[in-house]
Amino acid sequence: MRKIVSLILALVIAITCTGCGNGINTRDVFRYLKEAEEGSELYFSVYEGKTTTIYTLEEDKQVKKILKELSRVKAVPVSDWNPAEEQEPYYGIAVKALGGTSLQMFFANGKVMLEDGRQYEFDYDLSKFQGKYAWSKTDYRAGCYVPCAYYLARTEEGFDERFLTESNREVNDKIEILFDLEKGEDEFDDIYMWDCVIYNNMGMDFVYGAEQDVEVEIDGAWYHVPIRRSPVIYDSAERTVPMGGSREITFYMEEYDDLPKGKYRVLAIGKDVCGAMEFNIN
Repeated sequence: MRKIVSLILALVIAITCTGCGNGINTRDVFRYLKEAEEGSELYFSVYEGKTTTIYTLEEDKQVKKILKELSRVKAVPVSDWNPAEEQEPYYGIAVKALGGTSLQMFFANGKVMLEDGRQYEFDYDLSKFQGKYAWSKTDYRAGCYVPCAYYLARTEEGFDERFLTESNREVNDKIEILFDLEKGEDEFDDIYMWDCVIYNNMGMDFVYGAEQDVEVEIDGAWYHVPIRRSPVIYDSAERTVPMGGSREITFYMEEYDDLPKGKYRVLAIGKDVCGAMEFNIN
């Protein structure tokens, strides 16, 4: 499940609108797909209140056909639209091309939000996609798999749980993560880079990767916090904190921007267990 989410939410290109009355300009994506040999995939997601159904299309020609059709849709800029107040169904489109380039859009009730937060009105029936192409289909019991979840999940009070996914991470409290207090104050001038140290008090080595996560606690349960935008590319190298040892780690928080008030934790994600550091925003 996390793999599909990363495919949908991981890598994004900037999408531009050429002005009132013009279609959403996806020419850069077309150009990239034209050069791609194989591997282009399109995800069409439908959220109807409790379940998100993700339809996947992997045939390049059909993907290009859909994008070409969308590029002809007239879109007019709007402001002060709160998508979370719209009624279901919600639709999302995400394209992953060979090499990682992708595009994301969220649709609700005749309006569209691009991955960078810009909003437009349009006139197009998205429901016809469901029966028109040879999709494979998967259902998920969450709304966060809709593109642009970063914008949809946030409210004035905190988060809309419809667009959050409950965490299934196993956290071991014998893996401590603390701020690196040996660094001087002048080394903490970037509020989005948190220099910390992992202390491994387990009876074995702690092996983890480059992937990081931030979760928020709501009513006693932990939920993944959607990132603002991509790309976020993690290398495949493993890191090891030996039994009884320690290792420096930096958490990159810029993609979470200004988090609402609440209780959070950052995670170093291991193969079997995670290490976590909790923090509060008041």
